[in-house]
This record gives sequence, structure tokens and C-alpha cells, in this order.
Amino acid sequence: MEKKDGGSAFPTDHFVVAEHPEKDCTQRVFLPGSGMTLRDYFAAAALTGMLSSCNGVGTAEDGHLSKWAYEHADAMIAARDK
Repeated sequence: MEKKDGGSAFPTDHFVVAEHPEKDCTQRVFLPGSGMTLRDYFAAAALTGMLSSCNGVGTAEDGHLSKWAYEHADAMIAARDK
């Protein structure tokens, strides 16, 4: 099952011009925003808080804090969807 990622954290929608030589015209094509997902943003925010108050809980090598950050991000997305 795919995790809900909340979509783009900082979407920047934009248009591009598409050439259609066979139709002898150009068309503006809308491209939806992309970039960092809201899940990644939430995890980064959670990790920042954890690291600022961390007292030797886990190391970067064991991935404990990263896993915990994403668990919190998933919980924030679930709460947001309610």
C-alpha cells in the first residue's frame, strides 16, 4: 500500500508552451506543482525538534530518529485528513 504523502509542500504551478507543428499552433500547458512532499516536510520538522532536544537517543546509523520522524509525519497527515 502506498503511503499518503500529503501532496506537494510548496507547490509552484506553472505553464509551458507546447508547439504543435502539425496543427500549426502553440498551446499553453498547465503543469501542477511538484517538489518536496508534505510528508517529507513534516518529517523534517519533527526531526529538527527531536535533534534539538535529543539526549543521545539513537544515531544516524541506526535510523531510529528518521523512522520516528516519518511515523510522526504519517500521524500528522492522518490527523490532517480527518
